[in-house]
Parts: sequence; structure tokens; C-alpha cells
Amino acid sequence: MPDQPFSFSHSASLEPAVQHLFESMCELLPDEEARALEPAVREHARAIRSAQENNEFLDAETAEQIAVALVALLADYDGYADSQKMLLIGAARYFIQSQDAEGDLTSILGCDDDAEVLNYVVEQLDRKDLRVAL
Repeated sequence: MPDQPFSFSHSASLEPAVQHLFESMCELLPDEEARALEPAVREHARAIRSAQENNEFLDAETAEQIAVALVALLADYDGYADSQKMLLIGAARYFIQSQDAEGDLTSILGCDDDAEVLNYVVEQLDRKDLRVAL
């Protein structure tokens, strides 16, 4: 499948810096490549939990909730429309990236932007049951 940059509607509810980075990560992938992101999602949540040992203010619980939601969404990847698949890939990549708008392994707010991206995507996928509380 060809790489296709994702274009947001003007009603996107993400902060501009977060939206820009997230948008750059949205891409349509074949089903097997999308599912191959699952181990990296799980590993990133584990890395945040491990980093919490040295920084008690990191939000490992939110990271784990995000990871659970992303893994569930990736398991259903083939059932989404192409535009939804692109959003899901962007959300998984955004979460996996440690140094996004807020450093996941260093900042007390490190998972807030990841949760905002996930919550935007679950709205678009009509999976509000997977929203993460901030």
C-alpha cells in the first residue's frame, strides 16, 4: 500500500504541536505490519513503568491504559476504513515515541499528550469505550 499522508479536518481537537507530530506519523500500513506494532506498544508501557522506579511522578498507569487500548484497536485493524487505519497507526507510533510533545520517560505530563491523541482516535473510530481519563 502506498504511503499516504493524513490530513486533519479543521475541527481536530489536538494542540497544534501535537497535531503536527501526530499527523506526520499517520500512514496506511498492511494489516501484518500494523499488528507488528503491538510488541513495541507493550514495551513502551513497560519502559515507562520501569522509569517510574527512578521518577515516581511518571504516570505508568495511564501508559498502561493507553497500551491496552492500542493493542485492542490494532487487533481489529483490518475492520477499519483506510482513513481510520491511518489514525490508528499514527496513535500507536505517537505512543511509542518517547520524545513527543512531552517526554514520556521524563515528564510528569509525559503521557497526557499520548492520551489526548488516543482519545481523539477512539472518537474517530467510534470506540469511546477505550477512552483514557486525564
